Amino acid sequence: MKFLFILHVFISFKSMALTIFEAETLALERSSILKAKDMEIKAINNEHVVQSLWSNPQLLGQVGSLDSGSTKGSTLEFSLTQAVPLSSKYSLKRQITKLALASQEKNLDYYKNWIKHQVKLAMWRVYITDELHRHGQERSRRFSLIKKSLKTRAKVSIKQRVEQNVIESQLMLLEKEQDIKKHNLFLAINDLEFWIGRKVEPSEIKLKIPSAPSGKIMNSISKLDLNNNIEFQKTSTLVKSAELDVRLKKNERLPDLILGGGYRQENVNPENTFMYAIVGLNIPLWDSGSNRVQLSKNKLEMEKNNLEDLKKRLDLVYLNQAELVKMSLNQIERFPLSLLQKNERAINEAEKGFRQSVIDVSVFIQAETQSHEMIDQVYVTWMQYLENLSALFLLNNQDLIWEG
Repeated sequence: MKFLFILHVFISFKSMALTIFEAETLALERSSILKAKDMEIKAINNEHVVQSLWSNPQLLGQVGSLDSGSTKGSTLEFSLTQAVPLSSKYSLKRQITKLALASQEKNLDYYKNWIKHQVKLAMWRVYITDELHRHGQERSRRFSLIKKSLKTRAKVSIKQRVEQNVIESQLMLLEKEQDIKKHNLFLAINDLEFWIGRKVEPSEIKLKIPSAPSGKIMNSISKLDLNNNIEFQKTSTLVKSAELDVRLKKNERLPDLILGGGYRQENVNPENTFMYAIVGLNIPLWDSGSNRVQLSKNKLEMEKNNLEDLKKRLDLVYLNQAELVKMSLNQIERFPLSLLQKNERAINEAEKGFRQSVIDVSVFIQAETQSHEMIDQVYVTWMQYLENLSALFLLNNQDLIWEG
């Protein structure tokens, strides 16, 4: 019976853990951005269907009177005509909407990956800010110990009074740091709750900083992949669409063939009825399309220049971002995970020495402060590395991984 109870508690505890996959799933399900992108894709699909259709036929009807000498009466006439394109303008319109559809689908895929990145970073921020806050709470306990000792400490000489003021100022600054850590934890939790749509306790986040990042990561992202860069893909689509639009505007200047038929009834004595065929051309006499062609050509040149400029900027952005990741890796080597236990032991030894009056309060505060600064650097450096790594992976629309 005891074994069953322990097993039940263990299962309940495990069920409280918020996995990265669960968080990503919740964020994707409730994302308004993705819903808007999905509706945009549906709208473009509908536009693609519309562009596949010819223009509607034209039905005309008229009723009139006939008065020609001794012939008098009424007339009834109607006709039905259909414009038949002699150019490939409808095909070009379909190609343009097809390009827009493919671009939006890639955009949707990018935003899904971007949301996953934000959720992972949000979970890491909760974990890290909680660890920083937890270590800060230990500091608060030690601050109470120091304050208690200061109350019983003699302040007779000028040196003692000055030293007392310095220590009290140091404690106030350290307490301010703890307030900031508490606030950062509050913000990190709010950020994660925004993405997944439910309340979160820091204890649910079961993450662990690896002893050292894998060196394989940089090999997997050694260069910029323009085919996967969303900004480059958008601009490339604009260039292709502009090229098609130039052809479209030229085709729109060509006439349409008009085919149809009509019926006319003259209610006179004797009654006359006529059926006739209609063949014609819709000719743009004023050539108003010439300006639209030139406008499309200008837009095409503009998009080509934008694409060329973007290539150069993306190369620079990628190079700078890769350097940031390399620098972050160097900082992680400088502040490895092993420093945590080392400095925690150093703090405990300093506290023990202070309690035993082996070291004075100034040395204790200095030792405690230096050790906690090292501990903070381990966590902060890891978070900076992940943020820089995320920005680099997003340039190639890759998933965020931190171990190869």
